Amino acid sequence: MRLWTRLALAVGLAVAAATAVTSMVESILARRAVADQARSGAEGIARVLARAVALRAEIPDVLESEIGALLVGQARLAAHLVAAAEAAPLPADEIAARLRRAAADAGVEIVVNDAAGNVVRESAVAPRGGSFAEEPAALPQSRAFRDLLEGKVPSVVRDSRTRESDGVAVKEVGVPGVDGQRIVRLAAPATFQARLEREAGLRRVVAELAADGVREVHVVDARGTTLVTRIVDARGNASDSPRTLDKADAALVRECISESRTAARTDGSTWRSAAPVQRADGAAAGAVLVAVAARDERWAVLWPALAGLASFLAVGLPAVFRSEEHTSELQSRQYL
Repeated sequence: MRLWTRLALAVGLAVAAATAVTSMVESILARRAVADQARSGAEGIARVLARAVALRAEIPDVLESEIGALLVGQARLAAHLVAAAEAAPLPADEIAARLRRAAADAGVEIVVNDAAGNVVRESAVAPRGGSFAEEPAALPQSRAFRDLLEGKVPSVVRDSRTRESDGVAVKEVGVPGVDGQRIVRLAAPATFQARLEREAGLRRVVAELAADGVREVHVVDARGTTLVTRIVDARGNASDSPRTLDKADAALVRECISESRTAARTDGSTWRSAAPVQRADGAAAGAVLVAVAARDERWAVLWPALAGLASFLAVGLPAVFRSEEHTSELQSRQYL
């Protein structure tokens, strides 16, 4: 093999080697970029959902406070109504009729207790009567409203609850009477909780905020109990059926909650990231686990390799052929 041919082959091999190394490095970097993008996307979505879940958890307390303040104002108006009716004076049946009309217009129930805790007036068509003295002392209802009789508090606002007497969910408040020792209680149906869950429940929050590419979302409380699960299959069909976290995901969630930071792992096809849910006071309230499908890496790896092959075909082979032509030309001149 002549010198020029050997040089041409050496150049071609050098170009091929450089192209191969460059293609390999670019493939590795491309694959890493795809993985980093998937991880970043999973962590970002998990953080957004965690903040949304934290804000959603604060809404019931805000509603309880605002509705409680509104009902206290209505109870004070009812107290003035009762005082004015008795000062008129109006007959007991007329006072009861006016209480029923006022309560029906406001969509509430009105109950008046005397200084001993006995029910003396109420807006119900079928009065239930009763007395605080008939309730066990341990009941919160008895303790809270007795504080009004003793002048310890200006008003009592109870959280929405199921009433012991009839099993109806109510929001109840109480204020002292404007004349003498008495209590005016007002109860409103606690339907706002059901409406809130229907219109802005955790399931809807997750469904609205889970972006394309999200395969799973799990909302977990501080004890590790799964509150909401959403799984999307390859066809895009979503399911909210409850599902227990596997060991690896459960460990990821525990790490996230205990260390109050985002934690992530990959199972090959997806990136799984958990972000902590924190209350306004900074206390841990749970975590949100998100699984995001990684983008297909094959083309990200193949494109650099194809580009390298194209470079070799465009540079390396022409160099060999050109060298061969140059060698033939020199040989022809020698013969001449």
